[in-house]
Amino acid sequence: MLSIAVCDDEILLQHTLIAKVNDYLNRNRLDGKATGFSRGEDIVSKSNSFDILLLDIEMSGINGMQTAVELREQGKDCQIIFVTSHSSYVYDAFNVDASNFLVKPVTDEKLFSAMDKAVRRVHKNSDSSFLLVKKGNDILKLRFCDILFCESINHKIVIHTENGITDYYESIATLEKKLDSDFFRCHRSYIINLKRVASYEKDTIIFDNGTHALVSRRKANELTQKLLDAIRNEVV
Repeated sequence: MLSIAVCDDEILLQHTLIAKVNDYLNRNRLDGKATGFSRGEDIVSKSNSFDILLLDIEMSGINGMQTAVELREQGKDCQIIFVTSHSSYVYDAFNVDASNFLVKPVTDEKLFSAMDKAVRRVHKNSDSSFLLVKKGNDILKLRFCDILFCESINHKIVIHTENGITDYYESIATLEKKLDSDFFRCHRSYIINLKRVASYEKDTIIFDNGTHALVSRRKANELTQKLLDAIRNEVV
């Protein structure tokens, strides 16, 4: 069952979005429930995590962007769809791995398209993409979405995740073939998860937990294009 929250301090719009989300669920025969909230603080204080969050940016108290940052710092991986009157926030949305960014007024077509993408990401994170790592007699299962970057050091692969570091013997070329399109080899010694990038400064990638990796000069332009494409894909 999909757990969906709609957070907007304009009560009329909040109720309108809830109705649209319920219509989407009915049309697609999805089991789910949408709950309304008027303050970002109420979302942040919830002990459980929603699968999908439709979040207004300009609200009293902590705004929508601050709410999203708080949720990510808590380790919540809900799919965030920003709903705002100002498109200027789109680049900030990229930094909190927003699933989508909608500009008011929101049409059914745009909302349903954004919901399609969010639902796909929920299902992907819950059941699929894993990297199997053989270390000694043990087999470790790492979710792609938890991997920040992979580093090659002295014939070893060092995988940096949000839960710690794992190392094992394998070539970086072999590892590269096992990863999906969310990963990019930005240097002969580094493969990064594009979805976990917080910022890009000159020859350095900074991830959402503050760690960093190097970017080679010959890969810089390609990486910039991939990050720009990722931002554009978030916008409906």
